[in-house]
Amino acid sequence: MPVDVLPRYEEEARNRVATLPPSTIENFLDHLPVKKRASAYAPIPLRGGFRDNKQVTTKVRQKLFVTHIRGAARTKPEAPEWRVLGKLWRSYGEQLLGGTFGSALDVAAGAREEDTPGFAFCRFLMTEAGDRLCREDAETLILFSPFAGTDEMNVLVRSLGTREELEVKNLYKKIPAELDQLRADLEKTRADQAEAEKRLSELETTTAELRRRSASADEVAQLSSRLVDGERETQAAIGRMDAIAGQVADLLSRLKASEKASTNEFRELGERLDRSEATAGDVGVRLAELEETARRLRDELTGGQAIARLNRLEALVGVLMGDPPAPVPATSADKIPMLDPKGLGALLFNASAISATSLNPLLVLDAALRGRELPLLLGSLARELAESWIQVVGSRRTSLVTLDPTLLAFEELFPRGSRGQRAPLAPAVARALAEPDRISIALFDDLDPPSAGFWLPELARALRRPSAYGLPSNLLAIAVMDSPPGQLPLASQRLGELFPMALPGCKRATPRKPVVGELPLPMVIEPLSVGRAARVNAVRRAGSLTMSQQDADIVASALQGYLDTIDGAPAPSTNNQPLAYLGAALRLLQENSTGR
Repeated sequence: MPVDVLPRYEEEARNRVATLPPSTIENFLDHLPVKKRASAYAPIPLRGGFRDNKQVTTKVRQKLFVTHIRGAARTKPEAPEWRVLGKLWRSYGEQLLGGTFGSALDVAAGAREEDTPGFAFCRFLMTEAGDRLCREDAETLILFSPFAGTDEMNVLVRSLGTREELEVKNLYKKIPAELDQLRADLEKTRADQAEAEKRLSELETTTAELRRRSASADEVAQLSSRLVDGERETQAAIGRMDAIAGQVADLLSRLKASEKASTNEFRELGERLDRSEATAGDVGVRLAELEETARRLRDELTGGQAIARLNRLEALVGVLMGDPPAPVPATSADKIPMLDPKGLGALLFNASAISATSLNPLLVLDAALRGRELPLLLGSLARELAESWIQVVGSRRTSLVTLDPTLLAFEELFPRGSRGQRAPLAPAVARALAEPDRISIALFDDLDPPSAGFWLPELARALRRPSAYGLPSNLLAIAVMDSPPGQLPLASQRLGELFPMALPGCKRATPRKPVVGELPLPMVIEPLSVGRAARVNAVRRAGSLTMSQQDADIVASALQGYLDTIDGAPAPSTNNQPLAYLGAALRLLQENSTGR
């Protein structure tokens, strides 16, 4: 279908798009290059007191575009905004699927009478691109399409795999080819090793001949040159062995990471990799033999220059086969006793400055933090709750983080951003890297809601998967917000990345004198995968270390109920105090927010 013959937005499609939050529409548009958006917005006349000139930026034009889509243009199918949105929607689809998307539009245009254009479009995409289109991208395409939605279209979209399932499937397809390449590399290495042994045998024969004939200085120089060539070839073989060993280690790591989700065929591949490791061990034995041959050559040669070159060859082989240097242990001036994991729950309960009718909120906060969640504490008791936890487990391991409203990007929190060592998290990250076996805590004091909305959910994801984001695994964080929570500009789905807590029905209490110690790093539980089930399970496992299994299950079910509520499910009717903490916080965050 030519670009100029796009389908018009049906009434149901216009209403569907017009009722979306502005942030959802802008997030969709931001997937496209700025130049493409700028050229698309240019034909639309400006309204609301703006004059058409170069000083009106693409960002401003986009906001006006979204405002008209949700307002005046909603009931006007001929409005230019809908034609522009159709072009941008097509660009997004071609960016995802290439020419397949255009073919799907052609199918929709020629749909049979018993099919709706939207169903014909959907069915073609599922058939032709189902193996490379994930459910999340398909939902976005249908959400902004000009076709009226139907139940049949929703069934087709739900039949697709999620982005995570698609990645695992593609990884599974690549493994046989990688194994074939690995076997080919190993065979080539064996051939190179045999060639190196042959060269060394020739060198040994030549050396014996030179010793019998009292070789002249020229002959010794020639032997030295051959030794240099042999050393260079051996070094090249060793380099190839290093590369192959790295590939084997990388492949083993990836297989172990997906072990629980793999099938019997994955386990069979693991057995093949074990055999590959055994083959690599045989190559190591060959290198040991090569080392012995080099030592014999050194003993037999009498020329000083030849002996020096052989010494360098022996040192090179020794570097490959030797053990790595032992790491230098970290030291610390603040000697704090490690807390006993069995008694941590009682210590937290006694140190709590807040009383509750059932499960104490300090124990809920502790389980969330050690489950690698990012708690966002709201209300008048928020600061006292955070300070009670820090006083017991990390009073000397905490960095107070203050932020200015101009910080709008996740990377700017860290030294690797443009702020360098002036980044807000630079002290906490430096402490974590200097002592990797001890926790480092960052306390975000009084967040600025408008700016925090740009980076807070991504920080929560990064703390749950620190290695994937290049963060230290011993870094934890707590956020306290004194400003009205409804000013935090987050859609409901992005609120699901956080662990918000308000404290309805709780009041201040007089705590006992706390026992100051340090939280052992093994008590921090990292989720096994990126899914919500893994988050809930990590909080359950963390809670079971300090409370009864029944209470740990209550905290985990509270997180699950909160995430289900985010997805639109009705709030559970069970009398679950931790769920009340999360539910009260969610209501505060949704008041007057764009994600309501």
